[in-house]
Amino acid sequence: PKVRERIDLVLEKAPNHLSAQYLKDWSLGNKPTQLSVSGSLDKIQAEVLVVMNQLGELYNQAVERTSDSPIDGSKFTAAVRDARTNIREQQKTLNPVTEDVAKAAFKFFDFFEEMNSLPSQEEIGEHYASYIETLQEVALDPQYR
Repeated sequence: PKVRERIDLVLEKAPNHLSAQYLKDWSLGNKPTQLSVSGSLDKIQAEVLVVMNQLGELYNQAVERTSDSPIDGSKFTAAVRDARTNIREQQKTLNPVTEDVAKAAFKFFDFFEEMNSLPSQEEIGEHYASYIETLQEVALDPQYR
């Protein structure tokens, strides 16, 4: 009750205070069912970055290995699988505007799932650039800022 009174006071003085409005709505049980465009892009990008970090570790293994030692790609394979699963599980809460970005991320993950050997940095760059292009189309659109 005291907190809600303070929130009401803030909203009385600053009716456009977005954080206060969210807190009031939350306290009344009106939780948002969907992330903002920015929040959705952050969620998708976080999953892609996990994959990219694991890819970096895979390349480090390749550089540091002796000629006879195999490269263990299990962590990378798991990272790709988990990233895809995490985005799919979050799709109900992702803003619909970011649907093409999620699809581009899945296409990027497909590239890795279909490979039989460690791809060249150029190949990875091409596929990552395609994903980033789609991400930027949404992220830089003034109507979603």
